[in-house]
Amino acid sequence: MSAALLACGGAPERQEASNEEPPPPDPATACLSATPTPVALAVTDFIGAADPKPERFLTAATTDSALPQAAESVVSRKGPLFFWLPDPAMQAQMRAKLEGDGAWTNMLVVVREQTDHGDGTWTVRVGGRYIGGPSHGTESPEKAYTVSCIIGDPSAWKVTDATLAGGA
Repeated sequence: MSAALLACGGAPERQEASNEEPPPPDPATACLSATPTPVALAVTDFIGAADPKPERFLTAATTDSALPQAAESVVSRKGPLFFWLPDPAMQAQMRAKLEGDGAWTNMLVVVREQTDHGDGTWTVRVGGRYIGGPSHGTESPEKAYTVSCIIGDPSAWKVTDATLAGGA
C-alpha cells in the first residue's frame, strides 16, 4: 500500500520551522475595522467637554460640515439629533420647534476636518454653536484632535491629543 501512496505523489514535504517572528502589525491598517471611528471619538470627546453640556444635537445637513454617519450614530445615543439645513427659513422653523419643546441645551456640531495621515493617525477638527435658549449663538471653542491606532488585542482608536484649534 505504501508503494501506491508513493506513486500518487509521495510523502508530504516537511515545512521547516521558522525562527523569524511575524512582522509587527501596521498601524495604518490595524484599526481599519475598529469602532468607534476616529471622527466618532473626537465628536464624543467634544460634546462631553462642552460647557454648558448639550442635551440635543443638530447636524449641518447637506454641507461639508455635516456629521459623518459613524459620528451621527454616537451623537444620537447622547441625545436627540436634528437636521440643521442651510436655508435661513428652515433654520428659523427648526429654532422655533426646538424652543417650543422646552428648555433644552441644543448644539450644532460640525466636523471641520477629518484627515487620515495614512500612518495610523488622524486629525479631526470639531466645532459647535449653541442654537436657541440663553446660549444661542455662542460658539463652543473648536478643538483639533489627534486620534491614533493603538495596536493591541483588539487594536483600537484612541484620542492621543486634543487642543483648541489655533493652538490656544
